[in-house]
Order: sequence, then C-alpha cells, then structure tokens
Amino acid sequence: MEALEPKRDTLTIQRWRSETLQALAKIDGFQSEQQRQATIVSKDLWAALTYLLPELTTDGKPGWKRLHETVTSPAVQLATNMRFSTSCYRIIAHLPRSSSASPGHSNIIYHPDIQRYTILDVATQKVLRQDSVLKVAEDGRIGEHVMVLQPLLLRMQRDTHGGIALCKPTVAIKLDEPMAKRAKGVRALGALSSWFGGEQEPTRS
Repeated sequence: MEALEPKRDTLTIQRWRSETLQALAKIDGFQSEQQRQATIVSKDLWAALTYLLPELTTDGKPGWKRLHETVTSPAVQLATNMRFSTSCYRIIAHLPRSSSASPGHSNIIYHPDIQRYTILDVATQKVLRQDSVLKVAEDGRIGEHVMVLQPLLLRMQRDTHGGIALCKPTVAIKLDEPMAKRAKGVRALGALSSWFGGEQEPTRS
C-alpha cells in the first residue's frame, strides 16, 4: 500500500493489515493448521523437557497436554493477538549482553543485572532481589546464565528506533556461590557485607 496512490499514512496501513489478518484467521483451514503446529511444538518441547528433567510429574495426564494447555496455547493466542494489533511488537528471546560483560563472557550475570532482569536461582528456585545476600566478585559477577525463561517484550514506537519494554526477561542462572540467609538487624548485615562485594566495617564500640 505504501507504493500505491494516493499515499497512505503508516497508521492506515497498519489498520488495513490488522483487518486483513483477522479475516484470514477466521478461515477454518488457518485455525486447524495453527492448532496442528502448536500440538507438534508441545510434544517436541515436552520430549526435550522430560529428557532434561525426568522427575517431571504429569498427575496422571499426558504431560504434553498439560504443557499445551498452560504454556503453548496461551503463547499462540498472545502471538496471534500481537499480530492483529496495529502496534508493532518485538520478542527478544536471547539474553542481551550485559554492559558489564567483556567480549567472550556474554553468559556471565553481574549484580547490576538484577535491576535489568527477573533472575531465578536454579538451585533454590527463588527470585533474586537487590537485598539478596549474594557473593559478589570484584568485577560484580554473581553467576552464569543458564537459559531465558521469559523473553523481553517490546512495543516499538512509531517513527523511532526505540521501544517500550512491556515485561523484563526472566533468566535462570547458576550462582557462583549459594545464596546466604538474610540475617536480621543492621549489625548482622554489616557482618555479611563481604557477600555484597564490599569490605567488612569495623565494629563500633
């Protein structure tokens, strides 16, 4: 439509595209093919998960069906709705390289990344917080990236190269050192200051 006369503005083109896609999605052949491909994805993903995590339970139900109902189908519906929207979205499934990372060390997670991502410790299955008691190396390193559990979702802005983050990526990591328990009281936190990468302050009388 951009090449046709009279010229259409960007929003008009996006609305036309949205209406066309919604009409196509109502065709029976589209819906059955979408469901067929989603089922294949669920079965393949379940096979990979059970290979890596054989202890997964299924509650007496074929595991791939539960995965299909709770993960794949909602993801397909979300992707479809994003296609229908007049806005443009980007899903970034890889982990953006940390500003603290040096070349060749893109899998390293640093303490400032806690603000950039939602970070899950694979050992404890707990989400890291700013006040989590972590062993921080001199360069800020806390562990290694294992996998992206939830990608970064951006809504792109018209006529610009930037985007608005709608959700932060969720990242599973393996900590270099196990997380320590959070102690109570300021004095106890001072005793554990080295776990935050700082020097222990002398005790005042």
